Amino acid sequence: MRIIVASDSHGNVSPLERIIENMKPDVFIFCGDGTADVENLEYIYTDVQFHYVKGNCDFGNYPISKEIKVGSKRIYFAHGHTYSVKNDDFEIFSEAKRRGVDILLYGHTHNPFVETRNGIVVMNPGSVARPNFGSPTFGVIDFVGQNMLADIRELKNNSL
Repeated sequence: MRIIVASDSHGNVSPLERIIENMKPDVFIFCGDGTADVENLEYIYTDVQFHYVKGNCDFGNYPISKEIKVGSKRIYFAHGHTYSVKNDDFEIFSEAKRRGVDILLYGHTHNPFVETRNGIVVMNPGSVARPNFGSPTFGVIDFVGQNMLADIRELKNNSL
């Protein structure tokens, strides 16, 4: 099973389509700021399960955060602006611990990273359209048997 995690497309649908076409996800999680972009893709890629939340630049009636279960893993995700993640991720990480989830995902900072902290995989996929530095990025979480592999990938020169 493959989960793609993306954030902050800000109206640029092209990289999202490229990621879906090339990475063939089972689940696509979008962490806000371009949620309408992803909502429109649901109608094209009907074999992919989409989940998304509202970012500070999104309009519409989207949830501000969401908790889902994929396989045996519980995932909590939000854009992060309501948790002040540009300062630090203490508040959102505390919420993830309180919920007892396995994976925490958030965007907003446009700075990608992935790490395991106190048994929780924490990922910010960066931005697929407006990175603060370097190439646009997204996250990949692959399940192989009982193992889970999480990493950040770059979009470079129209390739993955």
